[in-house]
Amino acid sequence: MTSPAVDPAAQPDDARWLRRAALLVGAVLAARLLCIALVPLDLVPDEAYYWTWSRVPDWCYYSKPPMVAWLIWASTHLLGTTAFSVRLPAALLNAGMVAALFALGRSLFSARAGFLAALAFALAPGCFALGMLMTIDPPLLCCWAVALLAFWRAIQPGAARAWWPAAGGAVAAGFLSKQMMLVFPVLAVLFLATSRGYRRVLLGPWFYLFILIGLCGLAPVLWWNSQHEWVILQHSSQHFKANRHALDFIATFFQFIGTQAAVMSPVLWPLLVVSGMWSLGTFRRQGDSVRFLLMFSMVPLSCVALMSFRQKILPNWPAVFYLAGCVLGAAWACGFVSCGTLVDKARSLFVPGLWLGLGFTAIACALLSVVGLTGTGEQLFSKQLSGWKALGSDVGGVIAAQPDTNCLLLVAKNRALASELAFYLPQRPHVYEWPLDVVVYSQYHLWQRSFDKTNGAYDVLLAWDPRKPVAGLPVETAWFARVDHVASITSGARRVELYRGRALSNWRQMTYHLPAPDRHAQPR
Repeated sequence: MTSPAVDPAAQPDDARWLRRAALLVGAVLAARLLCIALVPLDLVPDEAYYWTWSRVPDWCYYSKPPMVAWLIWASTHLLGTTAFSVRLPAALLNAGMVAALFALGRSLFSARAGFLAALAFALAPGCFALGMLMTIDPPLLCCWAVALLAFWRAIQPGAARAWWPAAGGAVAAGFLSKQMMLVFPVLAVLFLATSRGYRRVLLGPWFYLFILIGLCGLAPVLWWNSQHEWVILQHSSQHFKANRHALDFIATFFQFIGTQAAVMSPVLWPLLVVSGMWSLGTFRRQGDSVRFLLMFSMVPLSCVALMSFRQKILPNWPAVFYLAGCVLGAAWACGFVSCGTLVDKARSLFVPGLWLGLGFTAIACALLSVVGLTGTGEQLFSKQLSGWKALGSDVGGVIAAQPDTNCLLLVAKNRALASELAFYLPQRPHVYEWPLDVVVYSQYHLWQRSFDKTNGAYDVLLAWDPRKPVAGLPVETAWFARVDHVASITSGARRVELYRGRALSNWRQMTYHLPAPDRHAQPR
């Protein structure tokens, strides 16, 4: 059964829902801006890490495409370098994503369905986090939502041709944001190939213009990686490690279920999944608008659920699939989709599920406010969001008391500590990451492949995290004329040991990959 999308102009109360949607987008933006401005939460290590990327603009980085660094660079250059300016793009992108989600639901079904879809995603606890923290996910979700809207509008009969480059531009920006955007064109082709009413699109030139424009966003990432031995593949492959033990699938599957329910709220998530999976079971009988949403929600979510039997799934991985999932759930709640008498009786739970999501979000905001303003509950609620600024101040005091700081290199044990110190130390100096291995495992290691300060003219002040010890001494003493313990710093829940190595004379030569073993070599 094929049915055209509902004409939004035919809805009598369209203007009322438009006003409500505008208020929702404004409220989402205002709430996010107030939270990041008034709640003094430190940057999490990933945010500080991406900020260090923004100091050296490039076409790609060790583990991710460049969009997150470009956005942080633009914001901090306009407003100065603060935690607020680092996070500002996340709030703006979050509001833009909500607006695009409303427009998608309105185009597919009605303004009321679009409003409920936007509200469902906006009130989810996971969406609150995405609007507060500037990571790779806010730009990806915004690009995905815009691409969904533009692509659906582009394939409609008689649609303006401008929708095709708009869809391609959104996909290109998504390619520059996160590798997950590679899934979008695949799902688009699958939808067109399985829909009689839209299969014709694959024969026309506009679809291939869409693909070509999208590939323009992938080109700089591919070029950069071709110059760096495809190091991004090394990082990406680490996300697909299978469980070590046969029964681990039980833990990873139920962990996936629990984290997804927490991200979307414990009531709304089951409603979305049950109504969506029921519709997926009747895929052939559904109209094109429903099949479009199923292809971008339940089909890939089912694949991720199957992956959870094999490995651990991080909570944010399937986030983009809930965009179409929320529109589908809102359409079901509004009566545009039927899932049988028994399932349809649960429609009355949709709105309470929204309020429950709001409640969880409010509780999370209150707890984070307490941590940020008072420091109470830091270890329990917010291990990553507090204590870094105080640590930077204390370490800065020790550095200021050191002699000969002009030839003193600051080196941290890992990328998290290096990034936080780089952001929160006075004057925001350059910080190095200690090379624990010869293989590149972070952007710092890429930058340090041409390390040239081993002539004995430099000392090293090493910041070591004693909670993550390694075997033996924290430094290779043979690399220095002498190693002295300088200070032990405790700032709240954080403790750092500082060592000064005199006259650095050696440094590990970093390589992208370990050489493949020679199978013909004789064992020693």
